[in-house]
Amino acid sequence: MHCSRLASESWDRNNEKYMIGQNKLAAQGALVLMLASQKVPSFDEYLLSLHPGTEKFERNKWLRELWRSKYKCDFDLPPDSTENRCEDARQTSDNFHSDDKVQFVIDAVYAIAHALQVILVIEEAMKTAVCPNDVIESSWISRYSKKPDICHAMQNIDGDEFYQKYLLKVRFQDKKRRVLDGDQSDGSDYVEIGHWSENNVRYFLANKKCCDSNSVSGRELAKTIL
Repeated sequence: MHCSRLASESWDRNNEKYMIGQNKLAAQGALVLMLASQKVPSFDEYLLSLHPGTEKFERNKWLRELWRSKYKCDFDLPPDSTENRCEDARQTSDNFHSDDKVQFVIDAVYAIAHALQVILVIEEAMKTAVCPNDVIESSWISRYSKKPDICHAMQNIDGDEFYQKYLLKVRFQDKKRRVLDGDQSDGSDYVEIGHWSENNVRYFLANKKCCDSNSVSGRELAKTIL
């Protein structure tokens, strides 16, 4: 009999829907798919420092939506309201798990920012290349005229061109002090971790030894997979 398995990174060890309450029983013993990411401590510290009423909280309007959803509360309630007040909700480090994809979001934002910076540096050259009709000829009338800040073609940069010519050429150091090169976009190496057979799983450990799920060590190893 042929068996196919579907997996998604949305069900991982940090998903509260599967790690809290009765759902945890359903998730126990599951093999989950996770992206190879690293924690960003500075992001966790920043998120845990956010509180309603502070300047850095109020300047990000989407945080109010996050608070309403996470704490089942509302803002600016009348004094006699019995509903939960978001102003009183505080994040703590207890049971706090930032999303495993935070690292990739941060890297993506920085990569786009670096690519746009390259465009700004060579803006004048780009104007000449893609907006030849926007160049103002110097004359006694126009020599003091303000040149166009950005031409129509630059306001609508082709996504594929931006990706191929600029984003793939980005090189910068991320928050984990790794040098990221946009042109080196190979995926992670394939690593065989075990063989599946009926009523038995054969695990390959880091030290090249292996064990069967029917053995004592195999059963102990299986308990740790979640």
